[in-house]
Amino acid sequence: MDNIIIPKNKNQSSIIQAFLKEMKIHFKIKDDETKMSQEEFFTQIDEAKQEVKEGKTTKVTKEQLHSFLESL
Repeated sequence: MDNIIIPKNKNQSSIIQAFLKEMKIHFKIKDDETKMSQEEFFTQIDEAKQEVKEGKTTKVTKEQLHSFLESL
């Protein structure tokens, strides 16, 4: 089975779905599981801010960062 990725434009999506139905082409709609909702995004931001307030951070020097990036 081939995958066709269509942008999340509801108008375009509904037109393509109607076309596929008319042509009697079987298709399946699957949401992108890698995306997170806006609520999940802001929850993660809030959690990160709280961790910073609690001092749960790690400081990295420029040399450490450079060394790490060179190792990739």
